Amino acid sequence: PAFESAVKKHFAPGTYDLLRKNCNSFSDTALQLITGKRLDEKYRRLEALGHKVDKKVSFVQRATAGAYAPNPRAGGFDPCLAARSCHREVSAAADGPARVPLCC
Repeated sequence: PAFESAVKKHFAPGTYDLLRKNCNSFSDTALQLITGKRLDEKYRRLEALGHKVDKKVSFVQRATAGAYAPNPRAGGFDPCLAARSCHREVSAAADGPARVPLCC
């Protein structure tokens, strides 16, 4: 219950974003909490590139004819910061430090 409660705070309805906060973001955060390791770089690389290019020249917005628009509720999301926050909450609920150390 503590894990679910902690993670829900960072992945609330309406905060999804194709490039900045998606299923890979969730997997990255959850993996850090469960295993202490990040999602493999090969799964994070394409969305990171897409986000950088879209931020500079609105590439994804143009390529989708405006169908994609950045979700302001996803701005500033960082899976490492989310994992740290969840780690603290889970540790507090367990009345001691979590068993898995974070990688970032």
